[in-house]
Order: sequence, then structure tokens, then C-alpha cells
Amino acid sequence: MNTDITTFGANAETIEVRLNRKDHPRAFQKAVESLMESGLSKEEAIKSVATTPFVLEVAYSTNRGLFAVESEALDFLREEMFDPYTGENVAVEDEE
Repeated sequence: MNTDITTFGANAETIEVRLNRKDHPRAFQKAVESLMESGLSKEEAIKSVATTPFVLEVAYSTNRGLFAVESEALDFLREEMFDPYTGENVAVEDEE
């Protein structure tokens, strides 16, 4: 378990990222497609992506760099979260 990293989960530090078609065309399109696959109309999906920020939990791998993971995804990645720089497993703390 990598202990040289900041915390994910209960005590995480977060940032919000807003996507738009001009600055993030590929990510915006993929987010829209994903929402459409889950049942939203194209118009609903576009509005949702344009108006709802993505909450990312940020971490810093000591002597390597910063990385972030979408908070919502961490609910599913608890046992499979890895430092992208070292490949080591990263702990995700439970909510208190």
C-alpha cells in the first residue's frame, strides 16, 4: 500500500471541473454519450454536462506528481485504486 500519497475518501481534497464544448470537445462529447447511454436525451445530456461540475479528488504522489480521480468513481474503485506513477495500491478512506 502506498503511504507516500495524500488521502482519497473521507478526508480528500477536491476540485470542481466544468467541461465545455470549446475547451474540452472530446471529454465533453464522451460525457454526453455516457449520459445518453444511461437514458438521457441528447439535449438533457448536453445540458447536464454543461451545467454540472465534475468533482475530482486530488492527490500528490511524493516526488512524482499530482493526479485526480472523479469522486463518484471512487465508490467503485475502493479496492482497485492505484497511483498512476508507481502502480501501487492507494487507500480510499471510508466516510466518517
